[in-house]
Amino acid sequence: MRRAAFFAAIPLLVAACGSASPPPAAAAKALAVAKRPVDAARTPVDTARAPSPPAAPAVPAGDAKPTSDIHDLVPGGECPDPGAAGEAAVAAAGKALIPLKAGLTLSSIWKGYAEAYYEHECLLQISGIDARAVSATLSCPVGAEHETLTTIRHICWADVIDSYLYITGGAPKYPQTLLGALQFNLSVASFATLKTKRELRHRYIGLDHDDPQFVRSDVEGTLVSDGPGTFKLIVNDKVVEVPTIEANYVNHKTNDIIRVKVLDEARFPLVLDYYIPSLHSFFVTYTKVSFPTANELEQHLAVDKHADVYGIYFNFGSDSLRPESEPVLREISDALKAHPEWKLIINGHTDNIGGDRCLES
Repeated sequence: MRRAAFFAAIPLLVAACGSASPPPAAAAKALAVAKRPVDAARTPVDTARAPSPPAAPAVPAGDAKPTSDIHDLVPGGECPDPGAAGEAAVAAAGKALIPLKAGLTLSSIWKGYAEAYYEHECLLQISGIDARAVSATLSCPVGAEHETLTTIRHICWADVIDSYLYITGGAPKYPQTLLGALQFNLSVASFATLKTKRELRHRYIGLDHDDPQFVRSDVEGTLVSDGPGTFKLIVNDKVVEVPTIEANYVNHKTNDIIRVKVLDEARFPLVLDYYIPSLHSFFVTYTKVSFPTANELEQHLAVDKHADVYGIYFNFGSDSLRPESEPVLREISDALKAHPEWKLIINGHTDNIGGDRCLES
């Protein structure tokens, strides 16, 4: 991600950097191009969670079990109409401390286990919201060529309101809708339970990358609150500490552990830090957040004569922009259209992704 300061007439673009070794093969499998429109047809509410078909292919090699064993999960299911509760949830989440709105972008930095594996920035962006679902696009550079691969998930508002299942990623063969599962937040009901009873039911699911009819990882337990905390991250142009609730699940018999830090915000309890050390130290930690603001950039330029911009993202080792930059670029475009007399200088610098040798060159 790039930080750009606007002053007065010549643009300067800086490419991203990093070493050249690829991430683990599993990471490459877990992200892939999957660009299909949201299905127009919707099934009735009472049939939305119909059981999976009884017929199933042979169990893949290794430790796996049928996804149909998880009765509250329906891969490929249609999002039901949440009715008035959904309308209220949409309105509330859009006004949260970190608002759930189109253009919201969550950045996490990944590095492979081997020393040679390069760091790469994964971006999860809210690409659309309708009455039944939130559409999220997850992109991440993988492989020796650092190709940005993308998956799409549709998270049902019915699950945003009440669900305990959690599936963080996607894969080439995953259906875009995993009815019953969340991706980046606790449900409103789960968060309320965590606040009032100091515990909640939670279940992390890792589907088989090649055949989502099977489950590779399944960790279920009761997350117990450790009380309030704080979490430091970049929100638009500011480094801030946001209030959090921290919770843990520990099973000494199976050595399963889940640790979470969730934004202390009932309207949209975003999971900022998610860690399962028993699954090869699996984690998702969001360090940077950006989202469109109503004329805020224009106001900074008009009053302060400069503005810091954190929502512009570049492809790895390139001056080409990633599509997640579009919401902020639209803000800049709108400001320039409103003030054709302005002349701006754009300054930029590298981020900290990649080795020193590349960044210094």
